[in-house]
Order: sequence, then C-alpha cells, then structure tokens
Amino acid sequence: MRIILQFIIIYLALAPHIFADFIRPDHHAPIGVMKDHTHNKSEFMIAYRFMLMTMDDMLINTDAIESSELFSSTTYMMSPDKMNMSMHMLGGMYGLTDSWTLALMAPYLSSSMVTDIKVTGGTIEPKSHGLGDLSISGLYSLYNREKIKSIFSFGLNLPTGSIDQKFNNNTLGYPMQLGSGSFAIEPSFVISRFWHNVSIGTQIGIKVYLNENSSNYKQGTESYLNFWTQYLLSKPMTVTLRLEHKIKNSYVGSNPVLNTMMSPMNRSDLQGGHISYAFLGSNILLGGSNFLSGLFSGQRLALEFGLPFYQNLKGPQMKSRYKGIVGWQMAF
Repeated sequence: MRIILQFIIIYLALAPHIFADFIRPDHHAPIGVMKDHTHNKSEFMIAYRFMLMTMDDMLINTDAIESSELFSSTTYMMSPDKMNMSMHMLGGMYGLTDSWTLALMAPYLSSSMVTDIKVTGGTIEPKSHGLGDLSISGLYSLYNREKIKSIFSFGLNLPTGSIDQKFNNNTLGYPMQLGSGSFAIEPSFVISRFWHNVSIGTQIGIKVYLNENSSNYKQGTESYLNFWTQYLLSKPMTVTLRLEHKIKNSYVGSNPVLNTMMSPMNRSDLQGGHISYAFLGSNILLGGSNFLSGLFSGQRLALEFGLPFYQNLKGPQMKSRYKGIVGWQMAF
C-alpha cells in the first residue's frame, strides 16, 4: 500500500508539468485492462505493472463466517484469516503489421496468508513467491477510426508457474500456488468510443484451461466483463471509472496430496464464485512541448484503486478487501 501511495504523490506532482500535445491519454484503457490496444507496424512497447490485493475474513455465498464459527461447525483444523497478494508484471508488445500486434506478459507473484490453528489457538503465515504463468497473445485491430476502435485478441497461457509450493514440507492450498499447471486459451474483444472530452469502452473475455495438470486437476473457466469511462481533465490526463465483473468456476479434479479435512483452502470445489469491483483511476501521457519532452516521449503513467461491491463465493472462501494497480508504459 505504501508503494501505491508514493506513486500517487509522484504522479500528481508530474501531471501538470509533463504532457503530450497530440495523442489522447484515453487511447489506452485503464491500467487494469489488458490487451486493450494495438501498435503500428514495427512499433515496440514495454510496460511494467504492480498490483496489490488484500483479502480477509470469509464468505459462504454472500454470508460472512468467522474462524471460530468455522471451527465449531466443521472438522477443519485450519482457517484462513488474512491474505496479501502482489504481482510484478513485465510486458512487451510489437506491431507485426498495422493490424496485428504481438503481446507477451510475464508475472512475478508473492503471497502470504495468516492462518488460524484450531488446536493451539495460534497462527502461522505461509508464503510463496516466484514466476507465474507466461502469456503470449495476438491482437487484431478490427476497426480503427478516430471515434471508434475495436480489437479482437487470442491468448495462450503457458504453465510456467509452480503448483508445488510448500510450507514446512507440506503442499500449500490452491490459492497460494503460483501457476495453473495447465495450458489455457483466452480470447477477448474490446470496443471503445471517443467524444471530445469523454470516452467509453468495454471488454469481454474468457479463459479456458485445456488440460489436467501433473497434480490431477485443472482450474475452472474464468470469464470477465469490463466497462469503463474516461474524462479528459487536461490534454495529458484523464480520470477513469471502471466496473469489473468476474465469474470463476470451481476446479475440475483435485490434488491428492492436499488433505481436504485440514482447511477449505485445500478444497478444489471451493475455488469458484462471482465478484464485482469498482475502480477509480487516472491515465497520464508524458512528453510534450517542454524541456522534458525528449526524456519522457512515448511514456505513460497510470493507476487504479478498486473496492469490491458484490461477492458471492462458493465457500468458505476468503473475500477481497481492495485492489491497487500502478503502471508505466513506453512506446518507441
């Protein structure tokens, strides 16, 4: 959270002084939306994103349940209390033609979970960190005009993230693993509409896991819908509002080494649900008609902060508390 606050302070300090004159900042979607734009032939873009998400307490459908209640009403010996998840994402895009763009994304994940222990009344805090699943995508510009843009993308997720993270020689539950262990395909569609000072956009997508992994399960299909609007506060800067809804199905199969009597985190059938977020953020273009234009030409900064307003989880499952995203992009 401190990293995000420091970024906001620097962001607001730079915004009035470093700006671009010719490209609208809302030609890119809010920073939490991936694969939202294409590039011209031979154009490169590199990007960095940092995401922080916190979770606490538990839900069964929409009803809250505490650890003490879980212990008294079930045979579970461990109960999740709090969880922090962070992700560093490096990305690259290259314009193969004016219509086709290639995109690569590589995440580095870190997770920690405070877990209540029934027998001792104490807690433990297992952690995991490492490379997640890599993604390679092709983006095709279906329609590209001044006021309307639409893009279709097709992605392939590669099972490079670990599914065998351990704590005290015990395999951690599903939410603490770094990858899926499976190949996945992810088609999506984006359309945006621009007016003088306002723009809107929407994205719909689905991720389908194709094969059972080496631990005898595959993650459930995920589908998502984003809708956003942006308002130009000035030439280089917008304020963004985004609504996101995600549906995740429970896993198919299960890891035989996980004891389902120990914790709900070990239950493959308790990993699905619906969640809706509202995000407030900003996009800023760097570079323009000032002495810093050469240094910052082609660069963007962006941030979002979101709170969930609806959660219906197949639990007991930890509920989300908030999510923050900051990012930097440079095209050349």
